[in-house]
Amino acid sequence: MIWYTGTYGEGCLDKDLFEAILYENGEIRFNYNYLNSIPHLVGAGVSNGIVYYTNTWDNGTSVVYSPANGTPPTATISIADANVQSGYSTTTQITINNMTNFGAATVALSYDPDVFQIMDITAGDVRTPLANINDTAGTATIAAYITTATGPDSPITFANLELLAVGNNGETSPLTLVITTIADADGTSVLATPISGVFVVGSVTGDLNHDNHITPADAAIALELAASGGWDANADMNRDSRITSLDALMILQAAVGTIEL
Repeated sequence: MIWYTGTYGEGCLDKDLFEAILYENGEIRFNYNYLNSIPHLVGAGVSNGIVYYTNTWDNGTSVVYSPANGTPPTATISIADANVQSGYSTTTQITINNMTNFGAATVALSYDPDVFQIMDITAGDVRTPLANINDTAGTATIAAYITTATGPDSPITFANLELLAVGNNGETSPLTLVITTIADADGTSVLATPISGVFVVGSVTGDLNHDNHITPADAAIALELAASGGWDANADMNRDSRITSLDALMILQAAVGTIEL
């Protein structure tokens, strides 16, 4: 990249050279070199916010931005996929991972209100969230924060959402998540990546392998989720926002015809 600038005291245009290199480890190196050979310091350069480099005509100095440990720490805020038959409701969760000492966050969710609507938003591991739901526009803003000196470490359930399927079987809607702000308990902003999900209308409750049948195989999947602490809204048979061996038992009972889900 070459650009032209006015030289001090001369009023003419001279060339400068600028180079930016991004390395695989996340390091960014900026190189600046004044090309014209003039016998005085040039009042131009680059800075990394700590050191400002003013170059002479024959000296190109690199400014380096190096992320801590080669990779900047990045939290994630994700919303789990959800599925339920038309006319029924289900619960999904917004979860924060890769974060310590959580303090506060605000997220925005957008969706198709012709496919599902939000019935309620309740607290997870932090205090009851402040929520603004607009089922006409298909948007929701959710904010939650701690009231203690220190906050929880991940995994953190940020909020629970009760969703009602209003669309036809087979219809889907994105669960598009955008992070507005996130900070730790000290008030320091945290780098974070949103992970969106999808809502599906018409899945058979308890059908965890998606073969449209309830079988012992689905119960086995639910048991694995219970053991690992995983989440699938379609495995939460008793709608208590967690997967336990009771859910696996209910799926097994439905598979042999003892109960109906």
